[in-house]
Amino acid sequence: MVQGDNLKRKSRPSVLQLQYMIELERLGNVHGFQTMIAQKCGVTQVAVNKYLKIAVEKGYLAEGYRFTEYGHKWLGGYKKLLGRLERYLKNIGVPKSDMKEAVRSMIENTERYVLEAILQNYEQQLPGLPDKKISPVSDIKNVVRQHTRHRVQYIFYRLDRNKNAPVSMSNKGFEETAYVVQEGENEYLELYIGEKTLDGPIRGEAVEVIPMSLKYENRGILEMAERQGGKLMIPLSACHIHKGQDGGLKGIMSVNIICSDDKAHILESTELLVFWL
Repeated sequence: MVQGDNLKRKSRPSVLQLQYMIELERLGNVHGFQTMIAQKCGVTQVAVNKYLKIAVEKGYLAEGYRFTEYGHKWLGGYKKLLGRLERYLKNIGVPKSDMKEAVRSMIENTERYVLEAILQNYEQQLPGLPDKKISPVSDIKNVVRQHTRHRVQYIFYRLDRNKNAPVSMSNKGFEETAYVVQEGENEYLELYIGEKTLDGPIRGEAVEVIPMSLKYENRGILEMAERQGGKLMIPLSACHIHKGQDGGLKGIMSVNIICSDDKAHILESTELLVFWL
C-alpha cells in the first residue's frame, strides 16, 4: 500500500486526491468510510485523513466531513473536467495504455483554467458545433503583425507514463529562444533546433538530443511541421490560443515528436507544447 501523494504541492489537487473526494461523495459519512476510501484507492488511512483535513480547511467539507455547497460545485467541476479531458486525449490519438498517466500529468501539472481553455477551444472546432470567434486569436495576430517577430517562452510536457519527468527531454533539443512570426498572411511559431547535451543513463555520460520531426494536431489530424534549415515552423492556426488570468496570451497544442540521440536511439512521444507571450 502506498503512502499517498505529496501534500506539499500547489493548490491543484492530484488525481488521487480527487478520487478520495469522489469516493467520499459516493459513500457518504458512513461508519468506517476512511478505511473504505483507503482500500479503494490503495493508500493508507493516514493519507486519506490528511487530505480530508485539508479539504475542510479549503471549505470543500464541513466538520464531520460532509460536503459543503462549495465543495459539491468544486468536485462536480473536476468530475466534468476529467470526462472531457479523457475524450479530448482519446480524440487526438493518445493510446489507451497511456491515457491514465496522460490525464494525471495534465491535471497535476497544468492550471485548471489552461485545461478549460484547451478543451473549450477544441470542442468549438468539433463537427456539428457552430464556429465561434475566439478573441485571443485576434489578439495574438495583432501582436505578431505589429512586431513581425515576437519572442516567446515555451515548454514541452510529456503525456505518457513517465511519472518522474512531466517536463519533457524535448526541451533539450531546441534553443531557448522561440518566436511567433508572420509570413505573408499566416502566422507561425518558430522553434530552433539545437543539439544540447544532458546526462545519460551512465553517470558522467553526455547524450545529445536531436529533434528529427514534429507533428501537430490540427482538427483531429496529425500534420508534419515544416522544416526550414535549422528551424521548425508550426502555424498558429493549429494552436489553442487563450488569455490567462494575468492578461497574458498563451498557445497550447498537442504534438507528436521524434528525437534521436548520438547513440542512435530513436525516441517518440506525445507531448503538450505550451508557449506564452
